[in-house]
Amino acid sequence: MNEVHNASTTSQEASHNEPPARPPLPKKTANKRRREVLPPLKSVVVYRTVPTQNRSRSVHPDPVPDPNPISDPG
Repeated sequence: MNEVHNASTTSQEASHNEPPARPPLPKKTANKRRREVLPPLKSVVVYRTVPTQNRSRSVHPDPVPDPNPISDPG
């Protein structure tokens, strides 16, 4: 039992150590590129969010007139 567990663990460790040893470089590069792209995306989202808020404010005035018509029939 112990020998089998050790053998399976050793094989898993060897297989895990070998593949990760190569991917780390590409993964790190991808992460760096993704991180660089994320900040710009966030800044773009912020810009889009600002105009969206302005539009929301312009939309608010429309809902405001609704209460007036409602008060008229009341």
